[in-house]
Amino acid sequence: MCSSGHRTNKAKYSAAELYELCLDWSQWRSLSFPKWDQHEIENEAFVIASALLKQYDHKRASLRKFLDIRLYEPMRRSYAKSVGMKITREKFDDNTYGKRIFKTMFFCSGNVSELQNLERKFVEFKYPSDLPIFPPKMREVVQLLAQGKNQRETADILGVTEGAVSLRVKAIRQYLLDQQKMGFSHW
Repeated sequence: MCSSGHRTNKAKYSAAELYELCLDWSQWRSLSFPKWDQHEIENEAFVIASALLKQYDHKRASLRKFLDIRLYEPMRRSYAKSVGMKITREKFDDNTYGKRIFKTMFFCSGNVSELQNLERKFVEFKYPSDLPIFPPKMREVVQLLAQGKNQRETADILGVTEGAVSLRVKAIRQYLLDQQKMGFSHW
């Protein structure tokens, strides 16, 4: 390694060397990631830097400079995800992007009675009289969808993934088609 920090050959960095560079990078980042303590910033920087190391070209810059340029954006995305923020940008027709829009991914209500009211509505829901009788595994999904919830909201309420709800909706459709083929008309 020469005095500028550049490697004169493509020798691999050890995990200890990479971790030292991540410690240096993260020492001034506590204001950028206020909900993480210093150790969380250092560890997340090391994990992301380890993945970025595949893209590093020793002929173009030192690893320190490479990390200064490339590490902040994935760290910011990881931080936003961990604190429940979703960051989006609008893409325009001329391939430019608008300002970042920060949205919270979690609904937080300080009003406990409002949450209890929502839970009571879910538990006490009555089927409309013209809906067919569904098997027990399908009922809760049908109830939520009949209340006007979308699949993402249904997944949040049931504590499953959105893909699992999508598979259940597919099974519900197939169930209704099978019922119709057997001669049962529900509407």
